[in-house]
Amino acid sequence: MLEGLKEFLLGELQIPDASPAALAILRTRATNVRGVSGNHRIESFVMRLEGFRGTRADLESLASMATDRLPGNWNDSDIERARLHLAELARNFLHLEGLAHVAGRADNRRAMAVAVGLNGDAAPVYEEFSVSEMDRSHIDELRHQLETVLAGQHEQRRLIILAALAELSSMYMARVETNEQRRRD
Repeated sequence: MLEGLKEFLLGELQIPDASPAALAILRTRATNVRGVSGNHRIESFVMRLEGFRGTRADLESLASMATDRLPGNWNDSDIERARLHLAELARNFLHLEGLAHVAGRADNRRAMAVAVGLNGDAAPVYEEFSVSEMDRSHIDELRHQLETVLAGQHEQRRLIILAALAELSSMYMARVETNEQRRRD
């Protein structure tokens, strides 16, 4: 149960795995945003992440904070409630990372938005998201590949490629929206 909760939490925090290196990056990220929110509950979460090593005690501490119950008193609904509250806290944490510069801290995330309107749809597909600086090398590599494809193209061909990227983006955004709707239902 706690192992599943750990995998869930790391996914929500956009940590690729529970390796010592990945957890060290999480601890550094937490240190960077400590004291930024001014919200005691979020700060309590951040402080726990600063020392997070993925141990049973770490997970019990986080789940207890999320449920306001001690581990010996947990029931099945408490675990589900812990998942919900931890997901909310993780989203707040990611949001804080994007605002860290306001407190004079390093930005470890880049906020972005994409809007795509296709075929006269009533409203464009729109998604806001943030990406971690940990992903910077992957983003740069993919961007370079796309730049290489676009570089030598005539204007009309370039527009066709951009249209294909827009359609592909809208497909992925629709999939994410559908998956999120399924989780809520």
